[in-house]
Amino acid sequence: MPERTSQTIVSDSRVPTIEIAKKLNSSTITIKNRIKKLMKSGVIQGFKISIDPFKIGYQFYKVDIELNEYQKIHQIINYIKNNPNLTIIGKSIGFADLELRFHVRNLSELHQIMNDITVKFPDVIKNYKYFYTSEIFKMNYMPKY
Repeated sequence: MPERTSQTIVSDSRVPTIEIAKKLNSSTITIKNRIKKLMKSGVIQGFKISIDPFKIGYQFYKVDIELNEYQKIHQIINYIKNNPNLTIIGKSIGFADLELRFHVRNLSELHQIMNDITVKFPDVIKNYKYFYTSEIFKMNYMPKY
């Protein structure tokens, strides 16, 4: 049951394998093998800590981008994915073709990033809208199933 193992790790990525084994009535060797298998298959992509960006002076923005030339979406993704302020890239269906989420120090920094992208891809980006998140009430990387 790899799903139960991954759900336990999602709740607390620092929980010792011996505790997971006890909780799941399994051996630590079995749990270690399951975790390795989940990592190898790409289900587990890493172990994260959760930081409150507001407490360290960052603001949280979501940017929805509408494209003129959808076929060039991967060029934009490849260009922006190494930006250190970028937290999430998502292809969307609906108003936006591409959704980006950033932690930046201020709105000016977001404008610099977006100006850089629009200058690099002037005929590709039709429009973009940004949204400021003033407070996060819940952040869950994987819902319980």
